[in-house]
Amino acid sequence: MDGTTAALLVAYTCGDRQPLGRPETDLLRELIERTQTPLRNALELRRTRQVALALQRSLLPAPPEVPGLDIAVRYRPSTVGAEVGGDWYDCFVLRDGATVLTIGDVAGHDLPAAVTMSQTRNMLRGLALDREEPTSVIMRRLDLSVQTLYPECTATCVLARLERSGPGGLELQYSVAGHPPPLLIGPDGTARFLTAARSPLIGAVPDPRYTSAREPLPPGSTLLVYTDGLVERRHEDLDTGLERLRGRSAEAARRPLDVFCDDLLNGMLPSGGDDDVAMLALRVAPQE
Repeated sequence: MDGTTAALLVAYTCGDRQPLGRPETDLLRELIERTQTPLRNALELRRTRQVALALQRSLLPAPPEVPGLDIAVRYRPSTVGAEVGGDWYDCFVLRDGATVLTIGDVAGHDLPAAVTMSQTRNMLRGLALDREEPTSVIMRRLDLSVQTLYPECTATCVLARLERSGPGGLELQYSVAGHPPPLLIGPDGTARFLTAARSPLIGAVPDPRYTSAREPLPPGSTLLVYTDGLVERRHEDLDTGLERLRGRSAEAARRPLDVFCDDLLNGMLPSGGDDDVAMLALRVAPQE
């Protein structure tokens, strides 16, 4: 190994028992030799998880300060083995003053997935910064880039652009590529999913076509984007998890945004989970 002490074996006799003889020491030696490979694999698994988690966390930035908006982010890694790597979020302000937010999930839960996630996330950031284009056009460019550079990769993603639409008004332009739908919670606590701009996941269609949709964001409303680990459960229909999220979000809508996010994580994942979870929540300042 690399000098790491993975285990310590001590053998001794007590009282008037005979000292260990050749058969006993041979047995111990065989046990030690047989445990070397499992121990090495366990250490390698732990190192892989640590590296993947460190890489992933380095690419999950703090949200920007945007006047009139409160933005909160959360990330919770999987509690299972090396199950880490594919989820990301991002949020930044463009030169024209629009706020961009993205969230996505690259297929896989290991170090290669974390590396591909970082490359996909950075490509999307560059494409969004390069030109002022509709979200559907940017998503198509991302999909074609991924298919060219990483032909084995598939991913889901939400790309959204928040724009000023007149005095005090805000409008969301968004596109969804095979990802769970954004959730909009109104100032009165009414929660509904935004499903008007759904397209196949990235890497699935040779000549992809994306749609975009627009949605007004009234004062006091909250927008939530998240990865599937928040709503998916084994042996449960996805619609059940989505409805659970909608209900809990409506209940927590009037709480401060950081409390809102923590309540959702703790309520949706009371005992951890076997998949990563990333969340990005945005709240529009209430009407004065």
